[in-house]
Amino acid sequence: ITEDIITELSRFRDLFVISRNSSFKYKGRPVEVSKFARELGVQYVVEGSVRKAGNRVRITVQLIDAETDRHVWAENYDRKLDDVFAIQSEIALAIADQLKISLAPQIEANLSERPTSSNAAYELYLRALAIGRSWGGPPGFRSTIELLEPAIQLDPQFLVAHVLLSEAHGRMHWLRADPDGYHLTRARQLVADIAARWPGRLEAELAQAQLTYNVDQDYARALQAFEALRARAPNHPVILSFISACLKREGHYEAFLRASRAALAVDPESPGRLGDTANALLANLR
Repeated sequence: ITEDIITELSRFRDLFVISRNSSFKYKGRPVEVSKFARELGVQYVVEGSVRKAGNRVRITVQLIDAETDRHVWAENYDRKLDDVFAIQSEIALAIADQLKISLAPQIEANLSERPTSSNAAYELYLRALAIGRSWGGPPGFRSTIELLEPAIQLDPQFLVAHVLLSEAHGRMHWLRADPDGYHLTRARQLVADIAARWPGRLEAELAQAQLTYNVDQDYARALQAFEALRARAPNHPVILSFISACLKREGHYEAFLRASRAALAVDPESPGRLGDTANALLANLR
């Protein structure tokens, strides 16, 4: 639930949202809201709890002004588990309303969209996301593929699962763990399918940009694609990290440092983003 609320809030151009990896560092820790807000560089904190009983769930959520420790908004949601996607969208929209964020019609429409009709497919997707939070090389991407191939069989309309799967196959090729070219072929097949079925969606264009990076290894063209996506989603952690990677591959080290710092700001506790920034600093000493 937290994962999806963060994803939904990240769609809003006017919000700077810290990624799940970094915000979860504080989960279950007795740290003052004002302290971790300063460490993460944010003004507001969303916190809450989830309690499940049978097929029902109660979600308690509150929005806190970290500077004053004032509760700006709070709400309880008592629903069936089948309604959990709708609750996540309601929470994101309520937060946007409290912060006076205006939404483009397309973003509001996307918020109301249920990502999948299959709870089993969603469970597989969440397990794949968990694997991707730390670098596991080819074995990690292979495990991701083993989870997501059945997920899209369970729900062929599961867009974000298709995108994550296409990236995993592309990464296998990029890492030279593709001796017979299967992952290259599968990545191209998936991205072509995504483009045909979901034209114009940010997720579809992200899949194409990742293919350009991982499979075509045309870093200049990939950079152009990711920069165009950044204009639509300025604080998307995946887009920011790929921009940083493209600039490194192209040898634009000053820009690489700026981009790695931008990616680090969104995900300040990520070992990957910390490593990229360290590499960028070293590259600029040459």
